[in-house]
Order: sequence, then structure tokens, then C-alpha cells
Amino acid sequence: MQESGLRPRAVSPNGLWESIFQQDASYPGRGNPNTAIADFFNRLEHRGGPSSPDIWKSIFWLQQRPGEPSAEAAVAHGRQAYLTEIQSQLPKATAMYRDIAGIF
Repeated sequence: MQESGLRPRAVSPNGLWESIFQQDASYPGRGNPNTAIADFFNRLEHRGGPSSPDIWKSIFWLQQRPGEPSAEAAVAHGRQAYLTEIQSQLPKATAMYRDIAGIF
């Protein structure tokens, strides 16, 4: 959300990611929103998923440093500001979910 602004035609300045979900070329279905979401959650499952002790660090690991051996190592060696950036989107994402789900 923070980089694409949820624009379907968004492309990073360096051309490495595209679309709403900002997937890179390693996501074969990145042009299809449903495939992109499914692939993201499949990959997240392999990095702790719902049982992760810190889902934020697992997302960081998946998105920023997938080659690291753990979420802790990814955060320790990665761009720290990214963690704050993704966490800052929680209120906006929560509001969007509530609006779509009809929860007030």
C-alpha cells in the first residue's frame, strides 16, 4: 500500500516490482491480483505464517530479505525503516477491511 498507493498500474522507479501488491518477477502471476495474493500468502506460510511469533518480522523477511535464514536475521541486516513503513499502513488497511466487510 505504501509504495503502490493501490494503483493497479503502479511500477517501481527501478522497474523491479509492479501492480498493487508490488511483487517482483519471481511471482509468476503478479499481474493477476488473486494469484498475487495467493502466492504472497503461500510464501508467507513458509516464513512462519500465522504461527509466526512476530508476523511483521516475517513479512519483512519475505519482502525485503528472503535470502536470510530467519526473520530476526532479515530485520537485523535489512533496512530498518521498512518495518515502520509496513506497520504504518495498519490503520488504513484496517479501515479498508472494515469498509469492505461492512464492519463499523
